[in-house]
Amino acid sequence: MRKPLLSMSNCLQHCETQILITQRLLQDETDYAAMRGLLIVAGANPLLRGYCTIGDLDWWRSTHADPAHINKAPLWFVEGELAGFIWPSHHNADLLVHPAHREVEAAMLDWAEVHLAAADGDDAPHVTTWSMTQDATRVKLLEANGYHRTEESLTWHTADLSRTIPAPDLPDGFTLRAFAGEGEIEARVEVHRSAFHPSRMTVEKHRRVMASPTYRQGLDLLAVAADGSLAAYCIVWYDEANRFGVFEPVGAHQAHRRCGLARSLLLHGQRLLQALGATVAHVVATGGNDASAALYPAAGFEAIDRIYQWKKGKG
Repeated sequence: MRKPLLSMSNCLQHCETQILITQRLLQDETDYAAMRGLLIVAGANPLLRGYCTIGDLDWWRSTHADPAHINKAPLWFVEGELAGFIWPSHHNADLLVHPAHREVEAAMLDWAEVHLAAADGDDAPHVTTWSMTQDATRVKLLEANGYHRTEESLTWHTADLSRTIPAPDLPDGFTLRAFAGEGEIEARVEVHRSAFHPSRMTVEKHRRVMASPTYRQGLDLLAVAADGSLAAYCIVWYDEANRFGVFEPVGAHQAHRRCGLARSLLLHGQRLLQALGATVAHVVATGGNDASAALYPAAGFEAIDRIYQWKKGKG
């Protein structure tokens, strides 16, 4: 294994000039704004945006069990500008990199192997990360550094918003609307908890979601039953700079599954994005999920790549 990048700074030779790379943990909201800025730049690349978007980052931060977890995110800077960061979790490192500074990914892997791979309980030391199959740069780096691809994967979908998007076809008695806000937040959380049972979603977490920079209440969408109960939902996150939207999460209450509500919400959300000037929409599905494999194509999405988990170690 390469010598880990443990110091606060390191000089690398590149094109016969020295580039100063520094690394530290997130310090404040200015750093968070820089992380979002990096994702907007990366989001201009339809491949790199599959790793994380500004909406994904806001969602990860807002729904984490520990509100201070964001402070554990390590950042890498090239000549003082943010070049990459890791969202760390249990043995896993999500690598988010500026497209002009992919050379820092090797140092990021070093950091992950030192800080995230320690033995934990019955688990042997190991670390995981993710790569799109079409990302030849990252695949080559992972293979060269002893990682192997696992069977765990996500499917990255795209929907072209220049097409004519059909109107939602709702069952009798159901309507679609935006989330009304604080007055129905408990019901909003309950439908999420039912959809993803067992779920750790809480009212406080959804309040944090609502306070995040990318969140738009008008894109927090609900399907409502005739009796006024909330039956299904989705959040659409809009990257205005790159004119794309991401659906995350999408779910239906257990009492209202297989009614076409999720498809209706996806179509409604795409029409709203289209009206905002978006050109494309995305959604991610867990690999091997038969329900998602049927749902997203029915709502106009095409599976365009797989994001595989890669592992180093014996865990």
